[in-house]
Amino acid sequence: MTTGKEKLQQWMGQLMELELADGRLITGHLMCTDNNPNIVMSQCVERWPDDPHNRFVGLVMVARQNMKSLKRIVRTPVPAPPEEKQVKTTVV
Repeated sequence: MTTGKEKLQQWMGQLMELELADGRLITGHLMCTDNNPNIVMSQCVERWPDDPHNRFVGLVMVARQNMKSLKRIVRTPVPAPPEEKQVKTTVV
């Protein structure tokens, strides 16, 4: 069974979505945490749930009491396009 500390270590550097107590969503890369646990995320974008617009905010530090939820965003890789067959032509 994975402990909370091990799970958190696996998430370092991963793309995460953090829901704040006021409803805002912050998406960014998890960089570090402390014992409280306050967290620091980088390359963050902030948005409201029903608003299509977002705002780049960069580096964010969030205190524990302001966090509602934290989840990892899993992106499925896009398959590479099939390789084109090269036809060998000869000029006579």
